[in-house]
Amino acid sequence: MTTNTPGKEQHLPPTHIIILPYRDRETELAEFNRVMPDYFNRDICERQNGRWEIWYIEQADQKLFNRGALLNIGALEVIRQFQHLDTAIRNNITIVFHDVDIVIKEPGLIQYECQPGEVRHPYGEIDPRKGPMLGCFCIMRLGDYLRVGGSPNYYGWGLEDVALGHRCLAHQIHINEQNLIPRYSHTGIHDPVSHTTPEKLRFIRACHSRNLAQFRIENQATPQDTLARVGYKIISETTPLTELPQIKILKVEFGIN
Repeated sequence: MTTNTPGKEQHLPPTHIIILPYRDRETELAEFNRVMPDYFNRDICERQNGRWEIWYIEQADQKLFNRGALLNIGALEVIRQFQHLDTAIRNNITIVFHDVDIVIKEPGLIQYECQPGEVRHPYGEIDPRKGPMLGCFCIMRLGDYLRVGGSPNYYGWGLEDVALGHRCLAHQIHINEQNLIPRYSHTGIHDPVSHTTPEKLRFIRACHSRNLAQFRIENQATPQDTLARVGYKIISETTPLTELPQIKILKVEFGIN
């Protein structure tokens, strides 16, 4: 992003980077791009005097979807693209981990902000049996995400959001769910139910069972399955809207070491 100062153009880093794990959701991507830039302009640019970018991290292969790895790649790419910044400035960038099929329709409903040492979770599911669940979308500083080791790299759906929540607690990062809106409870948030067939539900349960076993054996204060295990290569970078160059799709190949 850029801003004009007298006599020259000054390049400023974004204050907020919205990272969306993505694959084969063209309709949802188009709707997110249609609605959310205006929302971010009002909330981030006007209310917070900030600057935003949207990064879709697209999984190139057809293996099971790996949401945690894609979030980790987004964070690693922030480090790479802004390596010229002082570490303290870079770590202060606000990262918004957002699902592509969730769109905020009601102006002012969600505030995309957080404090250092805090992760905000304004919308999502609540299950006391699992503890904190940072799914749907959550907001935290890059430095805090790096401090907890990022997300686990679970293939298939489920529990990477729970593990991230437990890692935050283990590192004394406050989970702010004040005024949390329970999932599917508000007409101002478009969030269609995606796992509706018996076959999909069986698949979800199988993924949850496998990932739960991995979650249970790991010490969340000193996790081994971290963003440091991800090796990746960007195979293409595209801008879907020429009028909004701060939106980009990074198509990636990756492996878990």
